[in-house]
Amino acid sequence: MAEKIALEVAEAEFQRWAQAMDLTRKLDPSGLDSEDKKSLADSKRILLDAMMDGNLVVTDDGEFVYTQKIGDTNPITFHEPDGASIMSVDQIGKSGTHDVTKAVSILSQMTKETKARFAKMKNRDWSVCQAIFGLFLAR
Repeated sequence: MAEKIALEVAEAEFQRWAQAMDLTRKLDPSGLDSEDKKSLADSKRILLDAMMDGNLVVTDDGEFVYTQKIGDTNPITFHEPDGASIMSVDQIGKSGTHDVTKAVSILSQMTKETKARFAKMKNRDWSVCQAIFGLFLAR
């Protein structure tokens, strides 16, 4: 797929999102251990690729909006998680179990989309949503 935006533009948009979500310091690799640096780099690469392909944009309010590559092409807006989003996992089971189910529950809350939408996603779309989710929970 041909790039719709340049890497430099995608990098600037990622930084604008991080600043809007008050994650700039949290996502600064200089304060991370090697495992967290790799995780951040992997997530960021997934998001930059999605931006360069034109599937992920940052709104004027600093929120990510993602349009799936396959399946439902109605855009998904990723709002900053609130307490209700995090509390949505309390009813799923013991800590350390059902991790994907918990992620889907939080994603559903923070995007106002159904759990079924995430359950039907192909991996190429799921990986973008999972990367956004992971960066929000880096707090």
